[in-house]
Amino acid sequence: MISQDPVWFQDMTHCTLLKASKSKELLLCPDDSANVRSCYLIKTYYYPGLLTPIKYLFRKSKGLRELELAAEIGRRGIPTIVPEKIRDIRKWGFLQKSMTLTQQLPDCMDLEERLLKKGVQDRRLRRKIIAEYGRLARLIHDQGVYQDDFDPNNILYQKHSDGTFKLYFLDFERTRITRELSRPKRIHLLAKLSRMGRQMKGTDQLRFLKAYLGPETTQEEYQKWVGQIRQEAENIFLRDQRRAWKECITTNSRIGFIKYGAYRGYYRKKHHSRKYYTRSDIIGVIRAIEKKDPDQTLTEIPPDAPFFSLTVQLDKGADTFTVRFFQYRGLGYRLKRAIKRSPLLAAWKTDNGYLKNRAADFLPVAALEKDMGRNRYYGFLVRKGWSDA
Repeated sequence: MISQDPVWFQDMTHCTLLKASKSKELLLCPDDSANVRSCYLIKTYYYPGLLTPIKYLFRKSKGLRELELAAEIGRRGIPTIVPEKIRDIRKWGFLQKSMTLTQQLPDCMDLEERLLKKGVQDRRLRRKIIAEYGRLARLIHDQGVYQDDFDPNNILYQKHSDGTFKLYFLDFERTRITRELSRPKRIHLLAKLSRMGRQMKGTDQLRFLKAYLGPETTQEEYQKWVGQIRQEAENIFLRDQRRAWKECITTNSRIGFIKYGAYRGYYRKKHHSRKYYTRSDIIGVIRAIEKKDPDQTLTEIPPDAPFFSLTVQLDKGADTFTVRFFQYRGLGYRLKRAIKRSPLLAAWKTDNGYLKNRAADFLPVAALEKDMGRNRYYGFLVRKGWSDA
């Protein structure tokens, strides 16, 4: 039972920030009102800009829509968690933010973290989890629930004291309910889900699909599904790659542009909800490059080994990067540089494409170019391995 004055109406200094973005924030907050230590998740939706609050004069708030969707999904027999309270905050009639309060279940984590990050040592348990996930996905689709971001990090895994577990469907922001999902839509959603498969064994992917289709599916029909999903996954991969190429050379919430002395380029500010590098960090990288090459001797690096290691002292401590070195000259490169098709930016785009599709074992940090004058340029592609992150 929630206290009469829930924590979200009070001081939130004791809350822990789990995720934050321009449009959404997730807090974990304690509540001791019943003399029993418990926690609640408070999700806050923001409505930035001038047009967004105007649009929501004629729409339901995101908090109210989430409550209604969760209740309807629960009525359809899909295990989920329904928010216990919602609150819309308006100013002069315009929505400023909407909040939902949901009780946190004990011993929970998202399914992606359980399968990929934490890992499951017990092979039998892993097989059970993947099979149950497949059956849950089938139930969700059979009930006409279309979740555009259908991914394991939107599934909650709860471990019980007796060794059993339960999966819950979460995240209703990009969800809609229809009468039924057609086969092409199901294949599209399963193909998007298969992006996770680049970090999973092929046997796990097949076990998921077999559980999804059910034991009554013939081998011929099963193979047909596999072929269609693979083809759609390739189309999605190419689409995501094109998006990543475009986004990584545009200043946004995740990519920053830097111009410092003779250097200019792009760097990664954020990946998902985690912050990475600031402008001052990248300036530190540039200064470290200059110290490593005070006499511009990088031209002596053999063409077949254009990589070097770089240790930089940042505000958060020392960090080590791998740097790929480029060098160019001539008027032709100036033209490529002007239309953002230089070999340096092509490599930067490729790295971000791999990152978008979870196929990279490193983080692309920055693409920096130094104008040496007389149509000569040096390029530095800075990466950091995940094992060092």
